[in-house]
Amino acid sequence: MDSTTALQLVESLRSLASGGRAVITTIHQPSARLYGLLDKLLLLAEGRPLYYGKVRFIHQADLRQNDCWTHCCCWRRGGCCATARC
Repeated sequence: MDSTTALQLVESLRSLASGGRAVITTIHQPSARLYGLLDKLLLLAEGRPLYYGKVRFIHQADLRQNDCWTHCCCWRRGGCCATARC
């Protein structure tokens, strides 16, 4: 799918989400513009969750891969943060 079509699709999905629907999608290498439309992000590394939370807070996250962090990241409501402790 080209970037223009991908952007149009995400804008349509965002419209559905704003109407109260849950939208889950996978996007491989999103453009910066498309990435900016996302609210929350589940980032996987080798099939394991590395970050879950609001897109705007990912820069604050400790993205080191370890079992404790992954567990906290998966199950904490509202997302992950660099200060999460198990």
